Amino acid sequence: MYDVTLQEAVMPDDGKRGFLCTDPEVSSMRAIPKFAALGAALVLGATVAPAVAAEGMSKMAAMPMAKAPLTIPIKPLNGSGESGTATLTDTPAGLKVVLSIKGAPAAPQPAHIHKGSCAKLDPKPAYPLTSVIGGKSTTVVKGETIGELLGKYAINVHKSTTDIPTYVACGDVAKSAMSKMKI
Repeated sequence: MYDVTLQEAVMPDDGKRGFLCTDPEVSSMRAIPKFAALGAALVLGATVAPAVAAEGMSKMAAMPMAKAPLTIPIKPLNGSGESGTATLTDTPAGLKVVLSIKGAPAAPQPAHIHKGSCAKLDPKPAYPLTSVIGGKSTTVVKGETIGELLGKYAINVHKSTTDIPTYVACGDVAKSAMSKMKI
């Protein structure tokens, strides 16, 4: 127990009345644990916060979420004359891919997202898309984002359901397309 003398005083910081401990030994001893805890919290925050922030930023850099759609040009292959765009949009449900192809036949044409580029396409599809019918297709790829595909994937359209090996149109999901996004 402490035998403490308190003196009524006006507080200098806010002008309010209060009580002041006049025994320097008692008031300073009670303050030590508070200042030690504050100091430890500041040191911990100064060392941990940058590491946590850096980890979060690296994840964000690896997987940017775009609020605006990304439009990829789709170019003709094998003399097809079929060209257009793939519009990619991040949504809460996943990556929405809308294909709009000019010169496409009315019959269904399979479309996929493949690893690689149009110049060097992995023949195994990474993600199936809804077949292009009359030049149109809309698909939501669950669990994917624009950021995850950038620079690593391409979107291609096949000639028909009976001629899968023949590609008629393709577009790279290139990082350079990000600079053209309207945000």
